[in-house]
Amino acid sequence: MACSAVAAGFAVAPVFQVGSMAEYEIKARTLIVIGSYVTWPRPAEGAAGQRPFVVGVLGNSPFDAHLDGLVPTKTIRNRPIRVVYVRRFRESAIDGCDILFICGSEADQLPKILAYCKGKPIFTVADSPGFAQNGVMLNLSIISKALSLEINLKAVKEAGFEISSSFLSLAKDKTKIVETP
Repeated sequence: MACSAVAAGFAVAPVFQVGSMAEYEIKARTLIVIGSYVTWPRPAEGAAGQRPFVVGVLGNSPFDAHLDGLVPTKTIRNRPIRVVYVRRFRESAIDGCDILFICGSEADQLPKILAYCKGKPIFTVADSPGFAQNGVMLNLSIISKALSLEINLKAVKEAGFEISSSFLSLAKDKTKIVETP
């Protein structure tokens, strides 16, 4: 069962209310928090051992220091976090990622990226319109100063992941469930 956001080191409210936080600060925090609300397929959990929990950012990263600044003090599933930045899609570069944030700059490569991730324990996240409808598991956007979630449950289930209902209920009025492609 997934643990709470407080156990992951974040209060829940700031994750969903932007307030004075920069857009990519809130999205960086969400990338770290989501790891505590997602259950990975068994082979990934068992094989993980003591290796770091890898958050990959594919494409032209919009995160600046927001993501790197969180990593030294946080863990996901009791594992230290390592962030890997990959400018261009290469299969070998994203192997080993537990979470893969796909930047909008990779829109042309999206079908190829998702085809490669299919059947692998890589939880895909993006923040570009239409990405969830095309198979990304979680798409993030800011609407009315609050984080909005677009979740492709079909992609999540087909990959063997489970998302905690407590995560889904946190942003209930800002969550859209997508069942395509």
